[in-house]
Amino acid sequence: MGENFDSRPPSCDNHGRFAHGFDACTQAFLGEGGEIDTSGHKAGLIEQGISKLRRFWLAKARKSYVSRQVARRKGECLRCAVCCAVCFRCPFLADNTCKIYDKRFEQCRMFPIDAKDVDLIKRMGGKCGFTFEDNGK
Repeated sequence: MGENFDSRPPSCDNHGRFAHGFDACTQAFLGEGGEIDTSGHKAGLIEQGISKLRRFWLAKARKSYVSRQVARRKGECLRCAVCCAVCFRCPFLADNTCKIYDKRFEQCRMFPIDAKDVDLIKRMGGKCGFTFEDNGK
Protein backbone atom coordinates (compact mmCIF):
# COMPACT_ATOMS: atom_id res chain seq x y z
CA MET A 1 0.00 0.00 0.00
CA GLY A 2 1.53 3.34 -1.10
CA GLU A 3 1.70 6.52 0.94
CA ASN A 4 -1.17 8.96 0.62
CA PHE A 5 0.23 12.41 -0.12
CA ASP A 6 -1.95 15.44 0.37
CA SER A 7 -2.32 17.10 -3.03
CA ARG A 8 -3.58 20.40 -1.59
CA PRO A 9 -1.10 23.30 -1.54
CA PRO A 10 0.49 23.92 1.86
CA SER A 11 -1.16 26.39 4.18
CA CYS A 12 1.08 29.45 4.39
CA ASP A 13 0.75 32.65 6.44
CA ASN A 14 2.86 34.76 4.03
CA HIS A 15 5.99 34.52 6.16
CA GLY A 16 7.08 31.04 5.12
CA ARG A 17 5.33 29.35 8.03
CA PHE A 18 3.55 26.21 6.93
CA ALA A 19 0.95 24.11 8.66
CA HIS A 20 2.34 20.98 6.97
CA GLY A 21 5.92 21.40 8.24
CA PHE A 22 9.28 21.40 6.43
CA ASP A 23 8.15 19.34 3.41
CA ALA A 24 5.62 22.02 2.58
CA CYS A 25 8.48 24.46 1.97
CA THR A 26 9.89 22.16 -0.70
CA GLN A 27 6.45 21.55 -2.20
CA ALA A 28 5.77 25.30 -2.41
CA PHE A 29 8.70 25.74 -4.83
CA LEU A 30 7.13 23.44 -7.39
CA GLY A 31 4.43 24.17 -9.92
CA GLU A 32 1.78 21.61 -10.80
CA GLY A 33 4.12 19.82 -13.22
CA GLY A 34 7.03 19.73 -10.79
CA GLU A 35 8.78 22.74 -12.36
CA ILE A 36 10.17 25.48 -10.14
CA ASP A 37 7.61 28.25 -9.76
CA THR A 38 9.20 31.69 -9.40
CA SER A 39 6.00 33.73 -9.35
CA GLY A 40 4.53 35.69 -6.47
CA HIS A 41 4.93 34.40 -2.92
CA LYS A 42 6.68 31.26 -4.14
CA ALA A 43 9.54 33.43 -5.42
CA GLY A 44 9.96 34.74 -1.86
CA LEU A 45 10.09 31.19 -0.56
CA ILE A 46 12.75 30.29 -3.11
CA GLU A 47 14.79 33.26 -1.92
CA GLN A 48 14.34 32.11 1.68
CA GLY A 49 15.45 28.58 0.82
CA ILE A 50 18.53 29.83 -1.01
CA SER A 51 19.27 32.13 1.92
CA LYS A 52 19.11 29.17 4.33
CA LEU A 53 21.53 27.17 2.15
CA ARG A 54 23.83 30.20 1.89
CA ARG A 55 24.02 30.57 5.68
CA PHE A 56 24.63 26.84 6.12
CA TRP A 57 27.48 26.98 3.58
CA LEU A 58 28.98 30.10 5.18
CA ALA A 59 28.81 28.58 8.68
CA LYS A 60 30.50 25.36 7.57
CA ALA A 61 32.91 26.48 4.84
CA ARG A 62 33.61 30.17 5.48
CA LYS A 63 34.09 30.39 9.24
CA SER A 64 36.59 33.25 8.98
CA TYR A 65 34.08 35.30 6.93
CA VAL A 66 31.38 34.63 9.53
CA SER A 67 33.75 35.67 12.37
CA ARG A 68 34.60 38.94 10.61
CA GLN A 69 30.93 39.67 9.93
CA VAL A 70 29.85 38.92 13.49
CA ALA A 71 32.56 41.33 14.71
CA ARG A 72 30.98 44.04 12.51
CA ARG A 73 27.47 43.33 13.79
CA LYS A 74 25.93 45.90 16.12
CA GLY A 75 22.62 45.87 17.96
CA GLU A 76 20.60 43.10 19.51
CA CYS A 77 17.87 40.64 18.74
CA LEU A 78 14.40 42.15 18.99
CA ARG A 79 12.94 38.64 19.38
CA CYS A 80 10.39 39.34 16.67
CA ALA A 81 10.68 35.70 15.48
CA VAL A 82 10.65 36.56 11.76
CA CYS A 83 14.07 34.93 11.27
CA CYS A 84 12.71 31.85 13.04
CA ALA A 85 10.31 31.36 10.15
CA VAL A 86 12.60 31.66 7.13
CA CYS A 87 11.25 29.00 4.78
CA PHE A 88 9.65 27.04 7.63
CA ARG A 89 8.58 27.77 11.17
CA CYS A 90 11.06 26.60 13.81
CA PRO A 91 9.59 23.82 15.97
CA PHE A 92 11.02 25.51 19.09
CA LEU A 93 8.98 28.66 18.48
CA ALA A 94 5.77 29.06 20.47
CA ASP A 95 3.78 32.30 20.71
CA ASN A 96 6.67 34.06 18.88
CA THR A 97 9.01 33.07 21.70
CA CYS A 98 11.98 30.74 21.37
CA LYS A 99 11.61 28.02 23.97
CA ILE A 100 15.37 27.29 23.88
CA TYR A 101 16.71 30.85 23.44
CA ASP A 102 19.49 30.53 26.05
CA LYS A 103 20.60 27.19 24.53
CA ARG A 104 19.70 27.85 20.88
CA PHE A 105 21.61 26.33 18.00
CA GLU A 106 24.77 27.89 16.55
CA GLN A 107 23.06 28.91 13.32
CA CYS A 108 20.44 30.75 15.37
CA ARG A 109 23.04 32.51 17.55
CA MET A 110 24.98 33.76 14.55
CA PHE A 111 21.93 35.10 12.67
CA PRO A 112 22.18 37.52 10.94
CA ILE A 113 25.55 36.65 9.41
CA ASP A 114 25.65 39.78 7.28
CA ALA A 115 23.57 42.63 5.88
CA LYS A 116 21.99 40.26 3.31
CA ASP A 117 20.22 38.50 6.18
CA VAL A 118 18.95 41.82 7.61
CA ASP A 119 17.64 42.73 4.14
CA LEU A 120 15.84 39.37 3.89
CA ILE A 121 14.06 39.99 7.21
CA LYS A 122 12.96 43.42 5.96
CA ARG A 123 11.60 41.88 2.74
CA MET A 124 9.68 39.37 4.89
CA GLY A 125 8.03 42.30 6.70
CA GLY A 126 10.15 42.18 9.86
CA LYS A 127 12.51 44.61 11.54
CA CYS A 128 15.88 43.28 12.62
CA GLY A 129 17.62 44.93 15.57
CA PHE A 130 21.07 44.29 14.05
CA THR A 131 23.09 46.46 11.69
CA PHE A 132 26.56 46.03 10.21
CA GLU A 133 29.39 48.59 10.27
CA ASP A 134 30.57 49.43 6.77
CA ASN A 135 34.36 49.29 7.39
CA GLY A 136 34.86 50.88 3.98
CA LYS A 137 33.77 47.76 2.05
